Amino acid sequence: MVLDGVETAAVAEAWASSAVAEWAALGGRIGALAPQLLEHPTAEKVVAWVEGGEPPGGQSWLGDVGTYEPVGAWLLADPAVPGERGLIVTYESAGGDRHDVSVTVVDQQLLSVVAGPEGLAEAAQLDNESSSDLAVTSTTVPDAVGVIRAAVSHIAAGFSVVSEASLPLLLRRLGLPATIGEAQPEESVEIPPRDSGLEAYGADVLRSALREELTVPAPDAVQAAFEWCRERFAADDPDALTLAAVAGVPALCGDSTIDDLCRLVSGYFAPVSLAQHPLIEQESLIQLEVADWIGVILGLARSPVGVEVDGAMLVGLINKAPEITTTIPKKHAAELGWTFETMLYAWELTGVLVDGAVGPAAKWLLPRAAIQLWGDGSG
Repeated sequence: MVLDGVETAAVAEAWASSAVAEWAALGGRIGALAPQLLEHPTAEKVVAWVEGGEPPGGQSWLGDVGTYEPVGAWLLADPAVPGERGLIVTYESAGGDRHDVSVTVVDQQLLSVVAGPEGLAEAAQLDNESSSDLAVTSTTVPDAVGVIRAAVSHIAAGFSVVSEASLPLLLRRLGLPATIGEAQPEESVEIPPRDSGLEAYGADVLRSALREELTVPAPDAVQAAFEWCRERFAADDPDALTLAAVAGVPALCGDSTIDDLCRLVSGYFAPVSLAQHPLIEQESLIQLEVADWIGVILGLARSPVGVEVDGAMLVGLINKAPEITTTIPKKHAAELGWTFETMLYAWELTGVLVDGAVGPAAKWLLPRAAIQLWGDGSG
């Protein structure tokens, strides 16, 4: 009945987001609301998308559901509140409709989420001119989305009912699973035992597929990556300490070697601990399989230096690798892509990636790191 008067997909999605949030608050399971709406097919389709399904397509505004992409971003900062940042991201649908999502992050935690019409940044600028020291500056979409992604697993105290209603929509805009924002107990998952036979098979596949590439001497970029990583440890970089815990190795120091760097590169191929991650990330990371890493390693080894890397790109590499006989279903692609993005910091730290793109050391480091970790295989 509500949707009878809706004129844009953004409004429909916001309504469905609120319905999904209320359903979850009442104890409903994510993914189980849409089937309750079989007598209301339009509502069913929109809710199913919010719960993690594919965009429904269709006539009028229904064809815009799930097609919104970020086209602009602004940062709001108040000197009087140094730990708090506001971010506004403008989204545009395939049909040209626009709307804004406003997010507040405090101490790297998500404090509020509001979906509204386009123009929130301009309104904030007008308020700034008349009444406050709030600074409104444009920023890049990747930077804004990166800050928001890092905050969504950590809900701050004081998260409002309005924000709870908008959270499912934000998660879908980010391509994240609808359960990511749920409160999680403070605990660690048990790391499953390694499968030496499967790892040896993985090493064999890499050696066979990259036979010529593995004969190439280390380029200068590998030593540069090693020095960069060692500097991060010397500075007690939190990311470096996290990666060392994941890989179960000591910090890089004066006695460290390239082999030690390789062990850090392969840290998430067979993690020793994931306790540094929120529980939802731990549960996702332990699902990554040897076959997934084979597809990613081969794909990056065959990619030109400078190609931008994100989670969706890595999922695509798995599906394109001829050595991998299975593919990632579309319904799981977004969640798997997000899982990969939770560990990409490790490759920035070790020089595999440089500014989010394939670095000059990647082709040499990745396959050798995996083979070193998994063993020499049977060959």
